[in-house]
Amino acid sequence: MILAHDEIISEREKGSIIIEPFIFEHVGANSYDVTLSVHIKRVYRNSFFGIDIKKSQKVKDHIIPPKGKWIFPWQLWIGSTIEKAGSDKYVPMYAGRSTLGRMGLFTDIGAAFGDIGFKQTWTLEFHCVLPVKIYPYYKIGQVYFVQASSNKWLYGRDHKGHYHNQDGVTEAKI
Repeated sequence: MILAHDEIISEREKGSIIIEPFIFEHVGANSYDVTLSVHIKRVYRNSFFGIDIKKSQKVKDHIIPPKGKWIFPWQLWIGSTIEKAGSDKYVPMYAGRSTLGRMGLFTDIGAAFGDIGFKQTWTLEFHCVLPVKIYPYYKIGQVYFVQASSNKWLYGRDHKGHYHNQDGVTEAKI
């Protein structure tokens, strides 16, 4: 079961869901719109042919200016949400906004699934099929919450994964 608008608000008020900062107008029918931080990182090749997944990422920090920043096909960028969003009771999930997808911008390559207990900012992976201009503080995606069969095992308490304390843009940890 995916939580709907009123349940998201109610569960947040009870403390079962963490969304900080919280803007009431960002609550949708069954998700919460999250916004893009000003901090992003460009990912570069770490070997001659491309990216070797057994080696550390090669990245360069950037700031998205208020007037926006163009990103281009064949580039990989990582950014993060401003909001910390998660729960000890529900499975938090991330999805890109369909409007941006229709413009050719993908904001998630493989990290849409959060663990119960994850309550941090979300790192996003950007790539596009056409040049796209991105802006800081723009509604970039949405987090939604799914009922779990159990919440006895919590990420960050029972398992200290690579990203349990991430805050902001977090590159791959090997």
